[in-house]
Amino acid sequence: MRRSLNLAATLLAAFAIAGCAAQAGEVREEQRISRPSPAALAAVESLGKMPIDAFEPSVFAAPNGHSIPYRLLSPAAQSEAKLPLVIALHASGGVGTDNVSQVGPFIRSWAAPTIAREFPSYVVVPQFPTRSANYTGDGSNRVAKPSDHLADVLALVEDLKRRLPIDPQRVYLVGFSMGASAAIIAAATKPKAFAGVVAFSGVPPHRSLAKQAAKVPFLIVHGTADRENPYAASRSWADALALAGGSPMFVTYDGMDHKVSPDQFLAPEWRTWLFSQRAPR
Repeated sequence: MRRSLNLAATLLAAFAIAGCAAQAGEVREEQRISRPSPAALAAVESLGKMPIDAFEPSVFAAPNGHSIPYRLLSPAAQSEAKLPLVIALHASGGVGTDNVSQVGPFIRSWAAPTIAREFPSYVVVPQFPTRSANYTGDGSNRVAKPSDHLADVLALVEDLKRRLPIDPQRVYLVGFSMGASAAIIAAATKPKAFAGVVAFSGVPPHRSLAKQAAKVPFLIVHGTADRENPYAASRSWADALALAGGSPMFVTYDGMDHKVSPDQFLAPEWRTWLFSQRAPR
């Protein structure tokens, strides 16, 4: 079953508090058209020129011997309280080992002063040496399968949780395109480890995995004109989650192709929703 909602009102009100009553078995959704303002377009251009120095470089030695480059954005102010961890997963253009190209404008938005101030957290940006997810099929039947390096990144997350003052109930996944696909797979693989997922224009794994991922809060955003990652596949994943008893949120951008709408780069609403989610103890 599908139910239409006003996303901004939903995020800031009805679903702003984790555990708020929500109809299990329904897809909560909103229709939008991408009409970015000049200010939003200018902000995206500015983010693309922003230095990535705030993201400290490092390399993780995975238990299997693989090396995973990553960048870590730490909160500007010290806090005695444990803070959320955001795992920001890059699209296919970030594949490599230079520990730079994975930090695109959308990921750099976490270091923008307004976002960093309003959403203090640790943001880890691993770089996949090869694709994090590979695809088979097409249309609504398109399926993402993980690469070996996705397990390495999950090991990195556990390592950070041991070393940093991270709230284990507030570990989040965010990604665009291939990164969104990897985020969905990670949540389906280890559903108890993640408190929420925001997936922009991804490809989901086999729909049978929705049964084990149904309790994870999902916010899925996709454009209907996306010819690279079919809109229909995301739609079928949301329906599978609802059928399994979940209540995913789905934002449709009518006529938008394969991208993150510029109005979302610095938008606080979806981050407010994400940071309100908490995994069960």
